[in-house]
Amino acid sequence: MKKFLSLFLLLSLSCFSAEVKEFNLLTYKDKKEFKLADHLGKQVIVLNFWASWCTSCITELPELHALKTKYPKALFIGINSG
Repeated sequence: MKKFLSLFLLLSLSCFSAEVKEFNLLTYKDKKEFKLADHLGKQVIVLNFWASWCTSCITELPELHALKTKYPKALFIGINSG
């Protein structure tokens, strides 16, 4: 059975979902490889694409923090465009 992720993107306070293909990233803190496939089907995953120059991205930070507080078992991943 093919694994897939229903992804919720929070963009300027509007939400939608989309299927995401597998990808790997290096983590900022320890430069280790993060494999999305290792987390599929195990927990809710919230990916947030942001940039330091994006005013909407900055505005939505309190909402993301509130979601993280409400759903502490969810995996929140921020991906910086820069």
